Amino acid sequence: MPADKMGPKMPESTNRLAENLRRVMGKKGLTIADVARRTGLDDRTIKLMLREDGSRPQARTLHQLATGLGIDVDELFQNPSLLRRRLFDRRTNPIVDEVTARHPHWFDGWTSDDFDDLYSRFGTGGQLTWDGAVEAVQTINLRRTTFAKVALLLETGQADMLVGMIDLMYGQVVISGGEELRNAADGPRRAGVTPAEDGVLRIDDAPRSSVGLDDERADDRRLGQARRGEVPANVTR
Repeated sequence: MPADKMGPKMPESTNRLAENLRRVMGKKGLTIADVARRTGLDDRTIKLMLREDGSRPQARTLHQLATGLGIDVDELFQNPSLLRRRLFDRRTNPIVDEVTARHPHWFDGWTSDDFDDLYSRFGTGGQLTWDGAVEAVQTINLRRTTFAKVALLLETGQADMLVGMIDLMYGQVVISGGEELRNAADGPRRAGVTPAEDGVLRIDDAPRSSVGLDDERADDRRLGQARRGEVPANVTR
């Protein structure tokens, strides 16, 4: 075993590596020989990584493996149960795929956690509707925009004032027994967000990329109505 390719034993992470590597190989239909050819690693190193009681590879070996397989290194160590849940969420909310395909610019800069959040959401009685998915996207984009502003302000002279305001507001919510949080659960009523007549949130001050154009909103409204059987779609998808 090459000394520079395998490190000390780490049972839990090694188990995940072995399981995830087998999963990736199965998904892509790869044999050990195929993986060796793609990654430039020798067969023995790959077989050791497929053993759940083996040693954890060095960082450069993992990078070489992930690059050759066309995946992120993190994917090799993800909790398999979380991956199964993520797959379930994506199968349960197929409408999200249609929203992302129709409005890809709404998802600029999104992380995998943002997409996981979106896919894991449910509407009343089950999976998201078109309108529900659009509302969820806009809510997540509002949160991302707000977090970005907060992160910027924390690096300025306004940091103490911001922290003080947040502490004050947080204290009020906690002292009130969570009443405001319960009200928020009934429907967003934040500054810059107003419920439209069709139930789709309008984020007035969010970046253009987070909410789209007015004509896109109209198309989405007609599509949502068509799905409910209210009007013909008359929209070129």
